[in-house]
Amino acid sequence: MFTIYNLFLTKTSVGKIMMGKPQIDNKEALILLKRRSAPDIETLLALLEESGGRSIAVYHPLAMIVMVPSDTLSKIASAPVIRDVFIEPVGSRRLSQASLDEKPILEAWNQFLKDKKVPHGPGSNRGLSWDTPGLLPPDGPPRGGDKKR
Repeated sequence: MFTIYNLFLTKTSVGKIMMGKPQIDNKEALILLKRRSAPDIETLLALLEESGGRSIAVYHPLAMIVMVPSDTLSKIASAPVIRDVFIEPVGSRRLSQASLDEKPILEAWNQFLKDKKVPHGPGSNRGLSWDTPGLLPPDGPPRGGDKKR
């Protein structure tokens, strides 16, 4: 087992390195939390770590976005600090029942999932080469013909 530190400098266990084993199917999930104290959240983070998952973002005290192995999602969802777990877009009925604090988080989750389904163009490192015929250099055409500046 090895440990990494994510961008927020929290300790996150990634799991054992197993050569020749199939990769575990991980799912991203939005977790709505019951309003609890920080030790309850720390207990949930420990449960995530034990199950091979990790937190991606924490919106304390309302919600978390996590990455967890599919087979442990139900175990995590049964934790007493969790109110709801979403792996699919949140329906309009649930959105209409959401509190003013929850609604922006649920809408952002829906937009996140929608954006993941839209095919994106090539990344910036897959564009045309700088010396492709017909393209101008980034600083514009050279002045004075072929003379070097």
